[in-house]
Amino acid sequence: MQVLAPDLFLKDYLKGGKRSDGRVIDEKRKCYCTCGCFDKCFGSSMVIIGKTIVATKIEAVPQPIAPSINIEVRNSVVSSPMIQKSVNPTLSSYVQSLAKNFIDLNEFEIVRPDPHNAFHSSVKLWGWRVIVKQNILSEDGSIEIALIQGLQYAISNLVLPIYSLDDEAKLVLHDETRTVSSVPVKACQFALIDGVLYIDPSKDELQIADGMCTIVTTAEERPSILALSSNGAFIMNEETLIRMTQYCQSE
Repeated sequence: MQVLAPDLFLKDYLKGGKRSDGRVIDEKRKCYCTCGCFDKCFGSSMVIIGKTIVATKIEAVPQPIAPSINIEVRNSVVSSPMIQKSVNPTLSSYVQSLAKNFIDLNEFEIVRPDPHNAFHSSVKLWGWRVIVKQNILSEDGSIEIALIQGLQYAISNLVLPIYSLDDEAKLVLHDETRTVSSVPVKACQFALIDGVLYIDPSKDELQIADGMCTIVTTAEERPSILALSSNGAFIMNEETLIRMTQYCQSE
């Protein structure tokens, strides 16, 4: 049955209250993270949730305009991580729009011209052009969560050089560096299977789910919901929303 009808086999297996990886219904997989794991970038991270693996690298270039952030999510070949497929526009847009809720662009301002300096009169604000490259090395559910956590961990270990403007309005690099602040967030994914709410579903569980929902909140005593997205026949009510928020905050 497992070979001929894998979906029916998995549903029947789940009725026993256990999942294929041994977890109970409301149990998350452990999230492991390593920061600063890549060279030639200002910040990086590797996030592992079960068999889902996401690598994040942050590059930054000074530009004579306001700061900007561009996020690219790609699938990579596990055996050769440098071989990348095309950008995933759906996931890239999702992380990009969400990043605006917990990353302040003002943190990426480099230097402002002195209004009292005549040489600075024609110079505009300098800011960092930040490029975030996220590679999906392996996917087994909760990919959005791994991308969000990967971005957050990479930002937390981001170190940027400090510049100033000289009297001729040219950038001067200093020996000092600085870090970047962001709003701590928590995220979790849920699947509804035969009316039962499963936390942190695997890829197999998502394939048989009636609906799926992802929630992102601030990491506070009274968290605020930053993003809530669902698809399929996911039944949303006040009780379910409270449960999901609580699960999201739990370790």
